[in-house]
Amino acid sequence: MLFDETDHLGAYIQNNRFDQTLRGYLTKADIVITGAFSDVVDKYFEGPNWEADALPSQEIHAALAHVLDALDRCRPPGWLRMDSLLRNFGGAGRTAIGENISQLV
Repeated sequence: MLFDETDHLGAYIQNNRFDQTLRGYLTKADIVITGAFSDVVDKYFEGPNWEADALPSQEIHAALAHVLDALDRCRPPGWLRMDSLLRNFGGAGRTAIGENISQLV
């Protein structure tokens, strides 16, 4: 497996649990070739105003982002574990949680 740090970061931004996706691919094939994960990071630094531009990041539903911000501000016991559990879902999972939070609010 050949991955540099920029590929790792790009894979995480584009597909939060790429490790799980890759394991799934390897159950069906002996060799998996991927590419362009670093593109999202490279494109960010290519722009003339890269320092002012928003950092590349995963999409997070607004309601879930508010919960994560509140956890970071309050930092109750176990907050890092909860933050990690919520962020560890893929994009569809985080969106579903965010929508459920919105309905509850």
